[in-house]
Amino acid sequence: MPSQKSVEERLRLMQSLIENSSDGVQIATENGQLFYINKTSSDRLGIQMSDSDQYHVGDFEKTFEDPKAWESHLEELKKVDFLTIESVNKNIVTGAIVPVEVTVKYLQMDGEGYVIASSRDISERKKLALQQLRDRQLLNDAQKMANLGGWEWDLVRKDFKWTNEVYSIYELDKSYHPDPNKNLEYLDPEGQKKLKQAVEDSIQNQNKNEISSTLITPAGKEKSVKISINPIIENGETVRLIGLIQDISMHEASQKTINKQLKLQQIMIDISSTYINMDIKDLEKNIQYSLEQLAQFVEADRAYIFDYDLENQIGNNTFEWCAEGITPEIANLQGLPMEYMPHWVEKHQRKEIFGVPDIETLDDDTLREIIEPQGIKTLITFPMLNGNELMGFVGFDWVNEVHHYSDTEQQLLLVYAEMLVNIKKRATLERSLIKAKEEAEAANKSKSEFLANMSHEIRTPLNGVIGFTDLLINTDLNNEQLQYVTSANISAHSLLGIINDILDFSKIEAGKLDLEEVETDLVELAEQTADIVKYNTAKKNIEFLLNIQVDIPRYIIVDQIRLKQILVNLLSNAIKFTEKGEVELSVNFEPDGEEGIFTFSIRDTGIGISEEQKNKLFKSFSQADSSTTRKFGGTGLGLVISQMLAEKMDSKITLESQEGKGSVFSFSIRKPYSSKSEIETGEITSIKKVLVIDDNKNNRIILRDILAHWGIKSESVDNGISALTLLEKGADFDVYIVDYHMPFMDGISTIREMKKLLSTKYPEKQPKIILYSSADDAKLDQHIKELSIDIKLIKPAKISELFYSLNKLSNNQIADKITPDSESGNGSNIGGKSKDKLKILIAEDVSLNMLLLKTVIRNYYPQAQIIEAQHGQEAVSLYRKESPDLIFMDVQMPVKDGYEATREIRELETKGKIRVPIVALTAGALQSERENCMEAGMDYFLTKPIEKQKLLEVTELILNPESKGEEINKDIFDKEGLLNLLGGDEDLFKDILTEGAQELSESLNQLKLAISKFNEAEIVSLLHKIKGMALSLKLHKMAKRAENMESMNGKSEIRDAFPELEKCYYSLLKYIKSGF
Repeated sequence: MPSQKSVEERLRLMQSLIENSSDGVQIATENGQLFYINKTSSDRLGIQMSDSDQYHVGDFEKTFEDPKAWESHLEELKKVDFLTIESVNKNIVTGAIVPVEVTVKYLQMDGEGYVIASSRDISERKKLALQQLRDRQLLNDAQKMANLGGWEWDLVRKDFKWTNEVYSIYELDKSYHPDPNKNLEYLDPEGQKKLKQAVEDSIQNQNKNEISSTLITPAGKEKSVKISINPIIENGETVRLIGLIQDISMHEASQKTINKQLKLQQIMIDISSTYINMDIKDLEKNIQYSLEQLAQFVEADRAYIFDYDLENQIGNNTFEWCAEGITPEIANLQGLPMEYMPHWVEKHQRKEIFGVPDIETLDDDTLREIIEPQGIKTLITFPMLNGNELMGFVGFDWVNEVHHYSDTEQQLLLVYAEMLVNIKKRATLERSLIKAKEEAEAANKSKSEFLANMSHEIRTPLNGVIGFTDLLINTDLNNEQLQYVTSANISAHSLLGIINDILDFSKIEAGKLDLEEVETDLVELAEQTADIVKYNTAKKNIEFLLNIQVDIPRYIIVDQIRLKQILVNLLSNAIKFTEKGEVELSVNFEPDGEEGIFTFSIRDTGIGISEEQKNKLFKSFSQADSSTTRKFGGTGLGLVISQMLAEKMDSKITLESQEGKGSVFSFSIRKPYSSKSEIETGEITSIKKVLVIDDNKNNRIILRDILAHWGIKSESVDNGISALTLLEKGADFDVYIVDYHMPFMDGISTIREMKKLLSTKYPEKQPKIILYSSADDAKLDQHIKELSIDIKLIKPAKISELFYSLNKLSNNQIADKITPDSESGNGSNIGGKSKDKLKILIAEDVSLNMLLLKTVIRNYYPQAQIIEAQHGQEAVSLYRKESPDLIFMDVQMPVKDGYEATREIRELETKGKIRVPIVALTAGALQSERENCMEAGMDYFLTKPIEKQKLLEVTELILNPESKGEEINKDIFDKEGLLNLLGGDEDLFKDILTEGAQELSESLNQLKLAISKFNEAEIVSLLHKIKGMALSLKLHKMAKRAENMESMNGKSEIRDAFPELEKCYYSLLKYIKSGF
């Protein structure tokens, strides 16, 4: 027998196990009074173990609040060995409810009865069961929405099953038992044959299959269905078939509707193009043809145009088209008194469509008496309105059968009626102009004024066509449908572009276009121009060169919009007529007293122009060779407008060309300039020698001159093999600039071989590499990461980007491998938020600009909340209410402009709000305007038209600084160090950090303004202040960058370093917003 000590030890062990069990243990007497609970029960029920005998089971088990329920439970326990039930426990202190699974047993000891219960928390199990139920419901709902059902055929057990949605598709009751042979009977004969073959192939050859067929329900309703079959294979044998069946009837109906709408839109575009370009003498012929086109499309039997003569109260049928076998009515409908057609006139005067969908349902006997003799079954008419003036109507009759016209047909035919109004107005005005031309010497000017005035009228119906296609593009289309709609949309936009050309031409000829000369960043203008056209050169695989004289003054007084228009026109022409080789934009400068002569040249290696063709080149509405219109498109106005604009600038575009070898278009302008800031200058200390590897000779020369201007020696080779040969001979360089597209060996292959060679020759030295590519090809990014390429740049070479890149390489500041053009990656969060949970406030009074900004932002941040303000006062109000993460602020707005709104927001931030980044939006590019924005408290400056890439770059810089997620790297911010300094007081830590961030924000904004004005004393003072604050707040990287900037000389060097300093602030701001 075990000793007394052994028994006591076992008892202690048992007691310890029970007390520390993860399950709750409760022991109660027969009357329900608690006798004992373990620690788990104590924690769950809120009852101290020592006080357990003061509580009844009913205190925490709602089931047993009634004593009779306990007595019944006790009686049941006495009859069985044990019970396992689900119940709930209530914490008597907090009231928290916990679902539990309880195993209960009745025991008798020493003549006393006890109830022992072991309970387990099943909260997670309950949650999981509820989630599974929801998932099943979600799947069922998804199948219903998609008209999609599943089926399974067990070939071994001969068992066939459907999901609920399949019964719905077949319109069969659940009592129907699916059977492979019976199921076939509901398909049409062709579908039965296809399904049998597909099933046989899936079973025997174990292939997946999919067929389309027509399903006929028991009620005789036809549906288009798609059936997929997927074999399940075990041990080499097909044991089951599973698949899906989908009702695609609505999809096919939509497809037919879309195709019909696209065809109608194309007809409308063709008609618009014809009307815009036609000679007025062809008016009647073209109207007759357009009537025929539209009538045949809507399958009408008769189409006609009525003119109302309101003065004489008569109507005249002026045009009519009849299908074969339909009797014309035009001869009978001349001088028709308007009292004979009151229904038409009444509706049309109210600007409404008048139609009779089906004469058989017509109640009006008077109207029936008018229509019936003509054999009409359906008719529809559209009023032609010139403002409030009723000019007539366009009508379509169906004689052979009733026609159900769609809303889209009605809307587009209404657009056609508007076109007719405009073309009639145009005809009337043009006839007047012809008469005026005969009476006055200023006929050409009159015609130009007419075209300028008419431009809006002609564009109105065309914008209707564009609007409808834009709506279609945003609907649920497959790739093929999207291609068709996009083609129609592009065609309409092309027409609009032609009209805009005509408008510019007309304004210039009519003397209504004035130049607005402002201080302009010439280098930025040239680089923006290059950005506009560079992707077209990349698509054609043409080399594009940007050759800006390295010591050119940066700022000149010029109309930046019109100068850019000339350059874009000339470059677009050069690209259009160049199939291979290169296109170059060069900008040169010669000082001439207080002004300078700036020469712009556009050189191409295209088809060239003969001497005979040169004489036609700058004439209105002509091209050097009419065959170019067919091959390359265009109106012939681009060069004319460019020449006119150049002449407005007291210049003239000249041409040098040789047929088959290319052309050079040049012009010079004499303008005041500012020498306060030249293109990037300064020393790039650690880079002494660069190797340029590029197969384009001119690009090598451009890079050589730029590098020489910065005191950097360079060598160049035209292919990768030559580069490797040079390196094998022992040549050594600090940086390698490598073109991607080269013969024999492309840039990636060249870099790979260079790295192998250099790793053996100079194992301690990693080569610094810049890769140049003609297009922003995402495929290169993988190679860039693989080969640790430092920087990728997009051609053409931009001086500012090249300087920025070399400066970073010189200072070993490469944090990201892909950059400056593509630094804007897909940032993941700001302030602890997903980028899709951002609040972005846009203050913009022009709806078109608002739409553009919203579209670009939503494409990049699809779930971001965009808040819209129409003026500055509304922007301030929404800032107070919504606390946005970022604000885009237009400068010129009604009620309160962007400057005032920004100042008011900054004032509000001094009362405890965290500073929000504000980006200025302005149409001006004056340096003074930039300074005004900075003084108002704005952080960034974007000029209109807003370029998507620059918008995203600024947005990403603000929203996605260096730190990732809510944690912040210790080299950016030493959180523990600051906490220790403050004695671990977290409240004080948060207060100091928030206040410090506010002060840093204000100092950074002052620094940005000082840099724009290049106030050296203020720059040094502010940098010293920022460094001191950063050191106090343990912002080590920020302090180091401020210290580095203190030793920099030259505005461009400091300006280029500022974004890296600012990134440190945004990293801190992100950490604070995440809740520390």
